[in-house]
This record gives sequence, structure tokens and C-alpha cells, in this order.
Amino acid sequence: MLLSLMKKATSKSTSVQVARPGSETVTAPYKKGQTVEELFEQENISISSSEEVYVEADRASMQDLLEAGDLIQIVGKKEGGAK
Repeated sequence: MLLSLMKKATSKSTSVQVARPGSETVTAPYKKGQTVEELFEQENISISSSEEVYVEADRASMQDLLEAGDLIQIVGKKEGGAK
């Protein structure tokens, strides 16, 4: 059990993950001071105007700084006015 906790802590400190519905999750190397935009450029990830980016479940801009272990989610924008 201790070994699995150590592995989790190690991987958390060196990478971030990018998830998009219908696509495989991408694990990318974490670079201190890196923004969402820089990560997307590094990993050749593009988003459309109909998608939004969330970091750790909070709405994010392309200039937001990432932290080691972050989960970045790319999801379709919600349609307004539907009930």
C-alpha cells in the first residue's frame, strides 16, 4: 500500500492529465509555470469555439497556470436557455 501511495505522489508531481469525452486521456509532462495554452501547444491539442476548458473542475482560461497533478477537462459548452 505504501508503494502505491509513493507511486501516486511521484506521478502527481511530474505530470498533468488532459481528458476529453470520447478521446483517450493524455498524460503530459508538467513544467513549472506552464499555462494551459503552453501545454496545449506542447501536446498539439486544439479546442473549438464550442468547447470549454476546466482545471480541477473549475472553469479555466488559456492563461491559467497549471500545477503538478492537475486534471484538465475539455468539454462541450452547455446550451443556454434549455429547461
